[in-house]
Amino acid sequence: MNKTQATLEGYIDSGEKMEIGENKIHYELIPEEIPSEWSLIKLKNLVKRKTSRIDPEDMVDQKYVSLKHMGEGEARILKCDTAEDVSSAKYNFKSGDILFGKLRPYFRKVAIPKFDGICSTDINVIRPTDKVDRNFLFYSLFREDFIDFATKTSTGTRMPRADWKKLDEMYIALPRKKIQEKIGNLLYELDEKIEVNNRLNQLLGDLAEAVFKEWFVDFGPYNDFKESELGDIPEMFKIYNLSEIGDFRNGINYSADEEGRKYDIVNARDVIHNRFIDRKELDSVTVPEKRANKYEIKEEDILISRSAVPGKPATIISENRDKIIFSGFIIRFRIKNYYLHNYALFQLNRLERILSSKSEGTTLKNITQKTLKNIVIPVPPKDELNKFNDFITNVKNKTKVLKDSSECLSKIRDTLLSKLMSGEIRVNDLEIK
Repeated sequence: MNKTQATLEGYIDSGEKMEIGENKIHYELIPEEIPSEWSLIKLKNLVKRKTSRIDPEDMVDQKYVSLKHMGEGEARILKCDTAEDVSSAKYNFKSGDILFGKLRPYFRKVAIPKFDGICSTDINVIRPTDKVDRNFLFYSLFREDFIDFATKTSTGTRMPRADWKKLDEMYIALPRKKIQEKIGNLLYELDEKIEVNNRLNQLLGDLAEAVFKEWFVDFGPYNDFKESELGDIPEMFKIYNLSEIGDFRNGINYSADEEGRKYDIVNARDVIHNRFIDRKELDSVTVPEKRANKYEIKEEDILISRSAVPGKPATIISENRDKIIFSGFIIRFRIKNYYLHNYALFQLNRLERILSSKSEGTTLKNITQKTLKNIVIPVPPKDELNKFNDFITNVKNKTKVLKDSSECLSKIRDTLLSKLMSGEIRVNDLEIK
């Protein structure tokens, strides 16, 4: 009998005889040495899963959450739609329930909503029993080793889904309820700080939008105007096609089995979810260096989503100078004069709906270079642009500081999560402000 087996035999809480052997028990969430006051209990005895479905027409005013609304490994809901946007039957959830994305579980989409609503049936709605603290249960399901096991035991090849019958049989090491609450609250507070950073970043983005609108849409600082094809604009402004201030290139198409060097790559989802993209959040691919050179991103580049949200613009804020490339779902807009970069980015963002309406295609809408080249915008003189650039540079710097802080907190959370849940670190021994 090995050390783990000997340890386990003394701590079964359910009263049932536990058989040790291949395929009889899952060890993934059980520590090598369980603290003496902890017990072991199957996951199915800790959770209540919502299985009844409802018609969205009965809840048209409710918020709707799908997998696309949940952050990957972020323990939060990014945004939501409303029930009137969907038609097929869904699950309903309450504020404080745990939402677990069962489709492609390796994306680690787990969150606790702070509102009532409905969700996709690819999301499990989970409530704790009275044996476990809600936050402790949430972080047990959010653990990377739990996600790894959910992925390993999932069913389906093209669309793998977590097999909850197998997950139900997992044993969880469980401390006393007061210790559960302390562990859960500590980890939850770290995630709350990350959420504060995210909200501050959103406010910075809203502030930048408001300043741009006041200066260059409502023309608040200007008094003298002239007529133009875009209506009245300030006397000192000029009209340009986008093709006059930059050039366009579609991104690289690649296959998974290519040989070459590894490069970070910007995909459509990176552009859709961010105005300012940090390379730490990017995927990487392997492509030949000669091909990659044609698709290198530079500081003066604006990246525009071709599909999904056609016309959505973004830019890179990473300080790392290693080469970054962009995928075939992106159109790169390279500005000829760098001082126009921020202004063009915010103009394109303001025109996103117009650009989306000009997208082409039947099943998948795409924006084209031809459409972008014919877009006309008013451009202020260089000294006015430099004032705006100074302001946006400050916003970008603050955004990066907040992103770095959130990344650090996320690493601390995941490190503590593993050690606290195994009893390797005792929560009462921690002194964290």
